[in-house]
Amino acid sequence: MTLLEAAVATVPTDPGPTNDLAVVLMQDNGHSRVAALLAPVLGAHPNDAGTHLNMALGTFPADKELSARHAKQALALGAEDVRAQAEQLLKQLGA
Repeated sequence: MTLLEAAVATVPTDPGPTNDLAVVLMQDNGHSRVAALLAPVLGAHPNDAGTHLNMALGTFPADKELSARHAKQALALGAEDVRAQAEQLLKQLGA
């Protein structure tokens, strides 16, 4: 277990390490684990734009509807950099 995985196991609703782990998983083709990993964070922090963006990226292209829903949330809630990435993903989704 990596240090990052240990941090997430200790506090699975903490957006910081959980989002970091989600990014690492996506880089290692672990997209299938991202939704389950980020769901508790969104339950505890439903207005966290970065988590919505990572959920959108992590579920694309397997679940385009879920990806679009979270990209739209990131677009509505996020700072400029998050909004730009969400807009780009929504264009790819045709949403």
